[in-house]
Amino acid sequence: MRSLQLVVVAVVAFSLMQTGVSQCDVLRVVGAMYETLSPLLTEMKQDLATEMREGLAALRENLTNIQQQINALTETVSNLEQTLQQNNDEQTPKLDMVKSLLISVNTSMSEGLSAVNTSMSEGLSGVKANLLEHSSQTASELAGLETNQETIDSKLDSLDSKQDGLSMTVTTAHSELERNVLTNVTKELKKTADYILELAHTYECGGTGGWRRVVYLNMTDPNTNCPSGWQLTSHSKRTCGRVNTSILSCDSVLFPVSGGDYTSVCGSIRAYQYGRTDAFEAYHRGHVTTIEGAYVSGVSLTHGNPRQHIWTFAAGFSETTPSRDDVCPCDASINITVPPFVAGDYFCESEIHYPGTPTNSFYPDDPLWDGEGCGSSSSCCSFNNPPYFTKTLPSPTSDPIEARLCWLDIHGSPIEFIELYVK
Repeated sequence: MRSLQLVVVAVVAFSLMQTGVSQCDVLRVVGAMYETLSPLLTEMKQDLATEMREGLAALRENLTNIQQQINALTETVSNLEQTLQQNNDEQTPKLDMVKSLLISVNTSMSEGLSAVNTSMSEGLSGVKANLLEHSSQTASELAGLETNQETIDSKLDSLDSKQDGLSMTVTTAHSELERNVLTNVTKELKKTADYILELAHTYECGGTGGWRRVVYLNMTDPNTNCPSGWQLTSHSKRTCGRVNTSILSCDSVLFPVSGGDYTSVCGSIRAYQYGRTDAFEAYHRGHVTTIEGAYVSGVSLTHGNPRQHIWTFAAGFSETTPSRDDVCPCDASINITVPPFVAGDYFCESEIHYPGTPTNSFYPDDPLWDGEGCGSSSSCCSFNNPPYFTKTLPSPTSDPIEARLCWLDIHGSPIEFIELYVK
């Protein structure tokens, strides 16, 4: 039994290690086998003892029956002897022979029973000794397994403790790495990327040095909020829209300019068309005649008080209705009156490239004033070379730059991106 147990455990352990299972897992399996084998061994020992007790009882019963049969035969012989003595003396020799034969049979049976008893006693003693030895071996094996299990449990506890300590060390090291290294590297990489992007954008401003960025608003960054004066819209793009709901109105944001006077402004604004936008219709029809009002459906960049024009970003009704007075001048087949304070310093685009009237919807597919996406009949994407403008002011100034989001009616052009440089 002990050899069989050792063979089973060895085969299982060897098989597990051949399949790549770690020593720790093998120990766990051996421990589990011990927990399974221990009650089985106890049950087998109990069953064997029960079977031996039942066998001994049956053997004793058989011996008793044989003894009873011998006694009955002896009594029968005695009775026969008495009967025969009453008969003729001529039968005496024959009776003596029968008697002798019966005595011999009785003696042989007694000797046989004695031998059987002796053999059974010796066999039972041997079985008892074997049982005691087996019980002792089983107890030793169980004690050894218990000791091994305790050793295994101790090693597993030690491994678990070391693993916990290692996990804590790794977690701490990762936290320190993330806090002290990765965070700083990320910041430096972002600074480098911003600087490279700034250099690329200043190239759009004429490729000369000396520009400094004074405004940067990028709503594609989920961490960026709209400046006070505008509000985050609920469209499919993160954009800044108007707060005021009155017609012929503007919502204004002032961007301070640090670093001294400037005489040139360069930059870009990206927005989307929302519903029916009207370009310069308000001025063309005489509803607004000065720079102080909502002369455009779009964005007006100015500085100073009274306002002095820098650049205008107009959103037209559609590219495909050239006879209307609410389309971009670059799309019109009629003469659209552009305010004289704007002159040629503007961009104008529409996101509607198909016939029909724009609905009260947000159009996210083609951004305004990016110089891309115009239809084949439109020249607006090449007019003044968007997306970046450059404007030289008549005199140096340190004024904040004002961006006004304006509209004629309930529609407009919510802003996604602004970047402005001065020098």
